[in-house]
Amino acid sequence: MLRSLGNDKKNAFFEYFEVNWETRKEEWVNYRRDNVPHLNNHTNNRIESGWGKIKQVVEREDPIDELIGTLIMLQEWSEEGYMKGFRSLGTRQMPIAEDAVDPELLTLAVQLSLHVYRLVREQYKFACSAEASYEVRIDGTRVELRVPSERD
Repeated sequence: MLRSLGNDKKNAFFEYFEVNWETRKEEWVNYRRDNVPHLNNHTNNRIESGWGKIKQVVEREDPIDELIGTLIMLQEWSEEGYMKGFRSLGTRQMPIAEDAVDPELLTLAVQLSLHVYRLVREQYKFACSAEASYEVRIDGTRVELRVPSERD
C-alpha cells in the first residue's frame, strides 16, 4: 500500500491505516470471527476432505460421464441413508398407551426425547392430580399461580 501512495509515510490515509488497522490487525480479525477458533476446519479443509472422499471412489482415468453418474449415484445413496435414519423407529417417540388420550401428552410425546418426555409426564400428571393444590392471585393484568406452603 505504501508503494501505491508513492512511499509517502506522511500521507493522511497511510497514517490512518497504520493507527487503525496495522497495529490492531488481530483485533479486527477476531471481531470478524466472533472470537471463535476455527481449529483449522475452514472451507478449504472441508473442500479438500470432500475431494479426498471422491477420489477414493472414482478413478482419474474415468470418462466425465461415468464420473458424473457415479457422483449422482453416491448422492442418492447418501440421501436414502439419511431418510432411512430419519424415518426409522425410535426417531419419533410414541406416547405411553394411557397417555394417548391426553392431547397435551400426545403432542409432547412426538416432540421430546423419551427421557425428557418421562420427566415432563411425571410433572404433568402430578400437576393435574388431586394431590396438587394451587392458589391463583389475580392483580390487574398479572396472574400468579402459586403452590401454597405451610409458611403462608
